[in-house]
Amino acid sequence: MPIKAEDGETREFLVIPPAGAWFDTRRREIAIELERRFPDMKFTVTVESSEQDERAFKLIPILGAADGNTPMLKWPSMDVIEDVLNCLAGFIVQSETKPLLH
Repeated sequence: MPIKAEDGETREFLVIPPAGAWFDTRRREIAIELERRFPDMKFTVTVESSEQDERAFKLIPILGAADGNTPMLKWPSMDVIEDVLNCLAGFIVQSETKPLLH
């Protein structure tokens, strides 16, 4: 059962997968799995980032807009972050065991 965000915690994340063709071609698959496992959260998976590295996902909580009109959301609990990162780690394992077919 997925962990749910507490009231006031962000439920939106930017996900940056590791660099490489394997992850570039699975961006939609990653988003679908995250949405399936965490239906009360929103994930944007992008490979268009200077923050990509060769070995790890980056998970960036969206806390709100710095416009002064809306209150900032709270950081997600470590349980939520850990659960999402464990889900993403499965894709790293897959990338090592299921090479990209040309």
